Amino acid sequence: MKLSRTNGQLSPAVNVFRSFPVSAACYLLDRRFLCHHFFWVTGMCLASGDYLFMVSHDESDQVVIDDAKRWEIEVLCQSLKERGFNVEDAHLKDEACLKLLFAVITITFC
Repeated sequence: MKLSRTNGQLSPAVNVFRSFPVSAACYLLDRRFLCHHFFWVTGMCLASGDYLFMVSHDESDQVVIDDAKRWEIEVLCQSLKERGFNVEDAHLKDEACLKLLFAVITITFC
């Protein structure tokens, strides 16, 4: 994936974020040209050595925060369904019991 640099030249996106600290989200201050459109770009080098890029039409300083919140909810839902809690196997029908179960699991999870 090629991304425009501040001078307008296209460069591999990895090269743009290579000099930044590991696990620190780096927000590019201006919109960048990517795939024939202008986007706000945030990126980071993960501890594994892989790179994570977030591309948005919105200013990028909020993207990482919003995605982190969304990811926490995603992991919680996966845990409720598949990774140990298996809520679907409880076969509860009563709304009050389900609310209590979800509350206890959510507190336990957090």
